[in-house]
Amino acid sequence: MTEKMKLPYFDFYYQDFLTGTAHFTHQQKGIYITLMCHAGVRNGQGLPNNFEQLCTIVNVYSSDPDIVDSLKTDINTVLKEKFKLIDNKWHNERQLEDYKRTVEKINHRAEAGRKGGLAKAKQTSSKVSVSDSVSVSFNYIWDALMVKRGSKKKAFEKYRNIPVTISKDSIINKYNELCRNTENQIYIPHFSTWLSQERYNDEEVFNLEIFKKKHGITANFLEEKDNLLFFMQKEPWGIIDYIYKKDGTLIPQKEYYGKEKEKKAASN
Repeated sequence: MTEKMKLPYFDFYYQDFLTGTAHFTHQQKGIYITLMCHAGVRNGQGLPNNFEQLCTIVNVYSSDPDIVDSLKTDINTVLKEKFKLIDNKWHNERQLEDYKRTVEKINHRAEAGRKGGLAKAKQTSSKVSVSDSVSVSFNYIWDALMVKRGSKKKAFEKYRNIPVTISKDSIINKYNELCRNTENQIYIPHFSTWLSQERYNDEEVFNLEIFKKKHGITANFLEEKDNLLFFMQKEPWGIIDYIYKKDGTLIPQKEYYGKEKEKKAASN
């Protein structure tokens, strides 16, 4: 898979957390949990090796310079004790291994479902019938769903009526995206209902509030330009501008405005 599998959770070991952070202050524990959550939403890609970006994630900015210094010191403490630089990204090693193991397990189950469906089809006929092919495709989709809501049998009956032009991966990605953006699972529609409403045809809509919450952004949104998102935050010492890509990557201002100057110079 070229794209990282997205998981809306990570394993949390209560006893290990309590013993492993017994020497931490409450502030350090909060920073640790915040960094773990942001590492989690990056799906195995790690936190940026950029202290300025990490300060933005933790939101260290305050009118009191002593509070700012304290937060920055604690970020360094947590990084040194609980994270490790791997391929120039900060990772919590246990979290990364848990992520890899979970992805491997999901892929293994999906592959087993595909093989099981093919084996069953071969037992009844030397040629795979259209019905068997639909069953195999549906099992592939069902195994890849992050949340399995409702009856599998009913969902299969609805799936049989879907046009063959609708790709399996498109169905998986759109339903899983809905699951990721729904805080309480009880509000996620049954998969059979989602299929019958043909919501696989819905256009993907960018949600600014979900984006801000996902990436820990508290600044005010200004505009979208050149497929980039511009934010501004007022602080007692001045105004801070932030520029993000839609995948959540923070672009340094010098990098962006430097390229803008190069474009203007080239056009003159």
